Amino acid sequence: MNTLQVDPLSRDLVIRAGDAVPITGDQRLEQDLRFALLQPLGEDPYQPQIGSRLDHLIGRDYDFMQMESMIREEIIAGIRRFQIASLSILRNIQARDIDNISNIILADASMASYAIQTIEVVEVTMVNYTRASIRIVARTYSNSIIEVDDLVVEI
Repeated sequence: MNTLQVDPLSRDLVIRAGDAVPITGDQRLEQDLRFALLQPLGEDPYQPQIGSRLDHLIGRDYDFMQMESMIREEIIAGIRRFQIASLSILRNIQARDIDNISNIILADASMASYAIQTIEVVEVTMVNYTRASIRIVARTYSNSIIEVDDLVVEI
């Protein structure tokens, strides 16, 4: 499945030689994860289930340890919501089936490169109360390693 490459900082389409640049595979999944986590939950009217509540956590009156823990939990929840939504679009998989995803992938190997098997929030750096820098590593069922570096959340 193709999509167009978007610059993670400006959120503009990447243009080379006058054409938008298509991306696939691991690069697409990394971009999709980045935008799914930066997009506020419910913001997209076509896919309101995709997004995170990270924007609600940053700037709250918590100590850094509490905020880091809540950010880690929300990243896992946001990626899980993304996974359910994207797989339901690709293969009409329902949320109740997500825990059996490994069995579903055995039946349809084409989903292995887009289905996330493990997620590790490697680092959450609280720059201040209004900004956090996050690093995530995910492994797909096809054993690809997807790294989302320098995911910056701020208000």
